Amino acid sequence: MKSFLFIILIAFIISTKDTGGTGKSGGTGKSGGTGKSGGTGKSGGTGKSSGTGKSGGTGKSDGTGKSGGTGKSGGTGGKGSKTINYVTDAQMRKMGWSNYNLPDLNRCLKTYHITTPNRIRHFIAQCSLESSLGRYTQERGGPGYFAKYEGRKSLGNFYKGDGLRFKGAGYIQLTGRFNYQKFANSIGDKNVMKGAKYVSKNYPWSSAGFWWESNNMNALCDKGASVKTITKRVNGGYRGLDQRTKYYNRACSIF
Repeated sequence: MKSFLFIILIAFIISTKDTGGTGKSGGTGKSGGTGKSGGTGKSGGTGKSSGTGKSGGTGKSDGTGKSGGTGKSGGTGGKGSKTINYVTDAQMRKMGWSNYNLPDLNRCLKTYHITTPNRIRHFIAQCSLESSLGRYTQERGGPGYFAKYEGRKSLGNFYKGDGLRFKGAGYIQLTGRFNYQKFANSIGDKNVMKGAKYVSKNYPWSSAGFWWESNNMNALCDKGASVKTITKRVNGGYRGLDQRTKYYNRACSIF
């Protein structure tokens, strides 16, 4: 009888050795779950902390990456958000461009919201014709040619020499003191008022994008406007319409 009671006592001690479960603390893991702490991981999930990663997700922290996303920091990769390149070198070369400022182009597209495929197609197509595929960043002509801009109040050219100084610059040829001043104020660069040479070198795309947004071209593109309608707004007429249409069709196959 004593032997029987002793066997029962030993069995009871063995069965109560652990703490109320199959793990160390109330679960199949170390702490109330299938992992170390309330889950299949170390802390309440399939990972180390409340998820399949270290902290509440499939990654190290609330996601598949280190911090709340599929990447390291709340996004699809990397430590932070990456700069978006809406247009690449390869695409511009396919369009036929060899002289272009890609950083200024992508900055322009972002700043002036030229970010949908159709907006980009129309914008690149029009700039392609206006600049002969980037060959020209300024309006061409001798000093006598720009006399037509002298004294043009509609352009804000009130001072002698304004016609030449503020001639067309950039891929859609920003023209006139008034428009240069608005552009300078917009981007916060007073050097824009040095004139066409400065703008064409530093802001060939951004000056075009400024004009594009100022004239509500994005809205026009979104309405499904034809190349002819877009050309009328850009050119004031239909100069080079056939070539603009060819550039647009090419852009449709690239962007």
